[in-house]
Amino acid sequence: FKNYLNISVAPLVGVTDEKGPEYITMTEALADDLLEVTEIDHGGSVPNLRVRNLCDRNVLLLDGEELMGAKQNRVLNTTVLVAGQTEVVVPVSCTEQGRWSYKSDKFMDSKIMMAKAARSSKSSSVSHSLKMHHCYSSDQSQVWEDIHEYHCDLGSHSYTGAMKAAYDQREDDLRACREAFPLVEGQRGVVIFVNGEFSGCEILSRAEAYKLVHEKIIESYSLEAFRDKKEPRRESSAEKAKTWRARFLRDKKEPSKESSAEKAK
Repeated sequence: FKNYLNISVAPLVGVTDEKGPEYITMTEALADDLLEVTEIDHGGSVPNLRVRNLCDRNVLLLDGEELMGAKQNRVLNTTVLVAGQTEVVVPVSCTEQGRWSYKSDKFMDSKIMMAKAARSSKSSSVSHSLKMHHCYSSDQSQVWEDIHEYHCDLGSHSYTGAMKAAYDQREDDLRACREAFPLVEGQRGVVIFVNGEFSGCEILSRAEAYKLVHEKIIESYSLEAFRDKKEPRRESSAEKAKTWRARFLRDKKEPSKESSAEKAK
């Protein structure tokens, strides 16, 4: 368990065999030209992007990861596993309100993940859309408002309202956070507390994949922490992390009454 400023981080290290499908991350797929992400056509569509997997391996795109370029920067509305040699249209949200003109034909990895509170807000609207309309659409106006609030709270600015500018303009602070919470051997996730309160948990099934998104995750929570900096409450964070872990392990071992009843049918 490590602490820095008002942030506390507990790494989650895998002790069992890795299970589930094999995959590589969006970061490495884009870096090796194994993945092509573009507007759905030349005119573009704000809530959708076209993804072409050019390799034989599955590629994992994580909810909240940002892509930059083309007509405007976007973040993924949900996690998508793109099968090898397939083409899909994925749901996204705009994170650059003031631009609708081409910077490039293809998208690149912006190397950031949407800040925690904004990602939670987006996910809530996506869940509502899925329930009511059976689609993964977000409340785009709320996404823009959340990004605007980050710029106001952090004292950052972007002429196009780009979320990435908030990260770029706090790079020195974010670098210090990355150094304070380095990856550990076998790590597959994190539990993070801000101001002594539970902020979130992120887990991937494979350590090799997690290590490529670790810094994105740390930065997304760090940017959130910068908005409400208070004195760290280390002991309460550590105790809460232990309690959370115990509850999580218990819930995994003990099926709910509903699921038990379903199995008995």
